[in-house]
Amino acid sequence: MPANLTYPSDQLEKEEGGETHLVLLSLISKLGVKDCLVHFIVKKCPELECLILSSCSQITDISLMEISTHLPSVRYA
Repeated sequence: MPANLTYPSDQLEKEEGGETHLVLLSLISKLGVKDCLVHFIVKKCPELECLILSSCSQITDISLMEISTHLPSVRYA
């Protein structure tokens, strides 16, 4: 996980494959959020239900397609 991301440790449990049980991640206005980070999140957090990317201007449609394809539990608001 990139060093600039913080999260409450009680919301994160690692499994053998390196995946997590993280269900909510907010990256509002975080600089440096790009498609490669979203790809990492999608692969490592398959149980994610809420991913907030407001004002993350460097992500593209590629990230949105990957989220919609690989994270079926994500809710849209």
